[in-house]
Amino acid sequence: MEELEVIGFIAMGAFLLLVVVLHLKRHTDLGDPENMTTIYLDQLPEVSNLIPEGHHLVKLFRQSGNPYKGDAVYTSAGEALKKVMSTFRRAKIEFVVITKNTETELSFQRGIHGHGGKQEGKKVGRAVIKRVNWSGDKQRPGATREDAKL
Repeated sequence: MEELEVIGFIAMGAFLLLVVVLHLKRHTDLGDPENMTTIYLDQLPEVSNLIPEGHHLVKLFRQSGNPYKGDAVYTSAGEALKKVMSTFRRAKIEFVVITKNTETELSFQRGIHGHGGKQEGKKVGRAVIKRVNWSGDKQRPGATREDAKL
């Protein structure tokens, strides 16, 4: 039994060391001006490659992968980014990791998985902003996905 306990402590120590190294790497990436994948939330508008004009669909996802809120269409990329940044700020997310950054799509997720008991999977985890062809009334910001042609 003593050998198993020793092996268990070594494995637990190795796992904790791995978690600390990965955490430090994310924070080191934040300080690197050459790295444009791990950025502070306030840097999103200047790093984004989205075409500013046109309608954009916003999809928010929980850490579990399920939808966080209903999808919404906004009249510009700036308006969509402002809404997503507001949601991430309310969740106290300081930095994000960009997974896709093109002229038609911006996808990013929280930098560190938020652990928090039974509410863990319900926290906002990822956002996708896509440029869409609009066929609805232009005076309806925040309209639902059904109003947009994907």
